[in-house]
Amino acid sequence: MKKLTKMLAAFALLVGVFGVDDNQKETTKVDAVWENEAVRVYLDKTSTIAGLGWWKTDDTFIHIWDGTINHYEKMIKVDDNLFYYEVSSDIWSKFTDATRGIEFYVYNTSSNQNQTYFTDGLYLKTNELNYFKLNSVNGSNKQSYDIKNKEVEETIEGILLLTCESTPTQVQNVVNSYNALRSIGKSNLNTWTISDEVEINGEPVIITVTFYERLAYLANLKAISINPAQNILIHSKDKNLLALVVIGFVSLTSITGYYFLKTKKFI
Repeated sequence: MKKLTKMLAAFALLVGVFGVDDNQKETTKVDAVWENEAVRVYLDKTSTIAGLGWWKTDDTFIHIWDGTINHYEKMIKVDDNLFYYEVSSDIWSKFTDATRGIEFYVYNTSSNQNQTYFTDGLYLKTNELNYFKLNSVNGSNKQSYDIKNKEVEETIEGILLLTCESTPTQVQNVVNSYNALRSIGKSNLNTWTISDEVEINGEPVIITVTFYERLAYLANLKAISINPAQNILIHSKDKNLLALVVIGFVSLTSITGYYFLKTKKFI
């Protein structure tokens, strides 16, 4: 019986991971990107402040070139490291090419070390990116950064913090964050993966699932409903796509549940 269970588990893993992942790569389709809407842009100065103390200041500004006007605006403080500014829908509508976009600075623009590199607005708009996380400590050059989506990053953080011991309320809060994401954000979490090492019969095994699958398993564990990942999948040829997605998800849920019960070390 144990051998049969393991064989079924292995088969489920293959069907779930390779089958669903292959379909998602081929068929993911998203809604329209940001258009003429207000977008809150965040600047995280944590890394740069650690090496260049003067970046820890309330005099933190965003510079926007919309093709017609240079906007120099003071950002709103969340804490010493994090600031934001609400970019109007009118400005986003003018981000139509790579020459128009955003950069940041502290105090003034008299020296490069007080500024960041420029990012074109069309790239931000197309990819729905609004979270600039500084990653440099340049004493003479401009500062660089990683650009992400703030809401997606917060949802990922929430998913990673959840465990089997999390309360239903804690899981529900993360599920709410996932459900509130736009299609691009959901698509990312439906395909981006996370790996954990578990032990099976004393041997280490790497299990890889998507962020959505991890969250869906925990939601199911707490009897919480979650908008299914396949609600943004469209396929023009394979009429059995929905069945494949469902089978793949059930398979992954089964294998994950088996490892949970067997090792209790996956999460």
